[in-house]
Amino acid sequence: MLNNLQLKDINPVIINLTGVRLLVLFALLAEAPKSAEEINTYFKQNNYPKDLFSIDTLRNDLNALRNAGCTISRADKSSNFKYNLLSHPFELNIDKNMALSFSKIYNKYLKIIPLPYLIAIDNLLTVLSSHTKDNNSAEILKGISIIKNIDKDIIKTLASAIRHSRTVIFQYKAPYIGLVDYEFIPEKFEIRSKKLYIDGYLTNYNRSSFLPVSRITSKVTEKIKTQKPTLIKREIYTTIYELKNTALLNFEENEEEKIIDTKEDKIIVEYKTDSFLKITQKVLSYGPNCTVLEPEGARIMIINALLKMKDMYINE
Repeated sequence: MLNNLQLKDINPVIINLTGVRLLVLFALLAEAPKSAEEINTYFKQNNYPKDLFSIDTLRNDLNALRNAGCTISRADKSSNFKYNLLSHPFELNIDKNMALSFSKIYNKYLKIIPLPYLIAIDNLLTVLSSHTKDNNSAEILKGISIIKNIDKDIIKTLASAIRHSRTVIFQYKAPYIGLVDYEFIPEKFEIRSKKLYIDGYLTNYNRSSFLPVSRITSKVTEKIKTQKPTLIKREIYTTIYELKNTALLNFEENEEEKIIDTKEDKIIVEYKTDSFLKITQKVLSYGPNCTVLEPEGARIMIINALLKMKDMYINE
């Protein structure tokens, strides 16, 4: 809120300055405990159209917030002479059903939400959860966003590299290997199985790759000199599988998946992609209602993936 509030643009004739001052004071204390000096400095730096606070003005404003229902501690030695907003009456009454509705809507439109909005919604959900009285509802809100545990600077830098066709370097936590240094040409973001992936080309391995952004563990750095992704020839793999039962209910043809044969109670689908990981994810997403028909290499890959999952559960 503070980032969007331009105090220098306030017209004292139209807007009640005391009301604005109380709103800004509340926002400052909601961010973190503040001393009288820090509060005065903020107003000074943002050209508040009035003289700086006197201690009496500040005391009156704090009492006004207290009368509105805020609990604000005294600024004394025990608090390092800072005022602390302990509670306020402006929490949101979001119940469990409403929180679950937010989750349902988010997941329904997840794949068509533009990346900037995905970040904005993540920020909004964080604010909503912090101001929700019901703990269960707050936990549901906290868990909705697919990028809740991802450094947003990493996402923004990858997006910048895509726009400028640049190579990036970062550390990546690879399964079964650990931390490795990657030099990567990102091409696009994709959402699969409610996870954010970055699709591109690993230059140090000379192959296309599909990486979950959550496994990037370091700051992403753009390199000015790069090879344009459009110059990279990507190998395409074709897999044929059979879908039946509940897998038929939500199936829709797209650029990668095409129906090549239809039977009474099943369909045969041709899936073309440039990543073995995508093949595994796609087949496993259909559960027991999908059977890989060809090629034999894809069948073996899925069998091995299922055996690894079985071993993991047995070992647990």
